Amino acid sequence: MSGGSTYANADHSEARWLFSPNIGCFQQGYFEHMAQSQAYVQYPAGLTVASTISSQASSSCASGDRGWDRWLRWQVLNQVGGPISLANMSFYDTISAQGASACNLQGNGNGCWLTTFFTGNGYTNSQGQFRDHYYFCSSCCNCTTSADQWYYVDSVPIEKTISYTCSGITISGQ
Repeated sequence: MSGGSTYANADHSEARWLFSPNIGCFQQGYFEHMAQSQAYVQYPAGLTVASTISSQASSSCASGDRGWDRWLRWQVLNQVGGPISLANMSFYDTISAQGASACNLQGNGNGCWLTTFFTGNGYTNSQGQFRDHYYFCSSCCNCTTSADQWYYVDSVPIEKTISYTCSGITISGQ
């Protein structure tokens, strides 16, 4: 299914319809009886941080290295910015560095930028949320490394940008 909304008129009690590429169209909840009404099919269109579970200096780095460790919970959003409260939406992500990192540009030249990223996959909980873990370690902490992240929620791509520093990890400004 591509972007946009699908509308249906009904003259009886109306069900809320959702769409998932893995499940298809389905009803969730019911609206009050209305003579004429419109319902739209929701699809994943965004993610926002529902909560930060932890954000702290990494304790698992090798001797002499420093880094950061951040756990958070994402909320899947629909095409109008509202939450999709639905279990079992599948997700996975890919991450790649944005060209030369700031570490490299500052002349460190010692491989201090990130080249390996850890990704995950799974399913949303009943609120349409899922946990994610970001972490890294580095021998130089005087720079920022940025990366592009693509989430695929029920096969719908959603882009984020990650900034890694030894004092925090920020995802699209959050």
